[in-house]
Amino acid sequence: MTTRSEAAQAACPLDRPVMPVFDSVWRKSCTVRKCSITEVDSFIQAHYLAKRPAIVMLCLIAERDGEPIGCIVYSAPPREADKRYGGKVWELARVYLLDEIPRNAETWLIGQSVRFIKRHHKEVAFLLSYADPSAGHSGTIYKAANWRLDGKTDDERKTPRCDYYDERTGKKYGRRGNMPQDAVVVRKPRVSKWRFTLALVGHNFNVSDQPNIHIWTFPSADRLFCPYTDSTSAYFPSLIRSANRSARATFSGMRHRRAAASQVAPAARAAACRSFSA
Repeated sequence: MTTRSEAAQAACPLDRPVMPVFDSVWRKSCTVRKCSITEVDSFIQAHYLAKRPAIVMLCLIAERDGEPIGCIVYSAPPREADKRYGGKVWELARVYLLDEIPRNAETWLIGQSVRFIKRHHKEVAFLLSYADPSAGHSGTIYKAANWRLDGKTDDERKTPRCDYYDERTGKKYGRRGNMPQDAVVVRKPRVSKWRFTLALVGHNFNVSDQPNIHIWTFPSADRLFCPYTDSTSAYFPSLIRSANRSARATFSGMRHRRAAASQVAPAARAAACRSFSA
């Protein structure tokens, strides 16, 4: 007869390898520094995409006790990203860590890169990244790092985006116009990816540093009013539009109260004088 403890040991043997946790000991021994893309080429080749991004904006290498353990790379985003989010956008294009590093280390590395960007690249208002379901990615590391899910890449499209392949060579092309004239064209729909964003606006944008912005504070409403121009609306348009609406309402209320007080005050003064003289 097998006891409960013996059954548990058989189901979960003590010699089973246990994955380490990226705890405070790991964090204290790991650092992140800026580097060139060539310095992390071995990590880029080990990544499932196995190639560099087209335009690299920032590359950081992670080290433990001076030994490289991974990297994170930011690139220029799709051209419509700045317009979509209303500010300067960088895309998190590559994250790679060695297999022996605890899995939750990716979230730590993303957090370290965000702090670096806030400190050294204050012009960046938003970060953008994609999770590829075809590679088994669901965006867990972005959710753990407090990034916001912003739908899928083909949500606003009537037809899916496609890649073009030359059937003779198997080479992939992003655009039909880039293919040789004698190519045997095969269109394959792209996988719709999860889109994640992180807003840096509230951390990076300093109104006092921007020219031609006048600020009024209303203690009663506890609001900030910024009459925005084209230059300021590029940083946080929704915030400014909301503040403007609140400020206009406050101005309107103040005007009405002032007008009512101007009508009531003379009558109140006269009544006070009459009661005093009586």
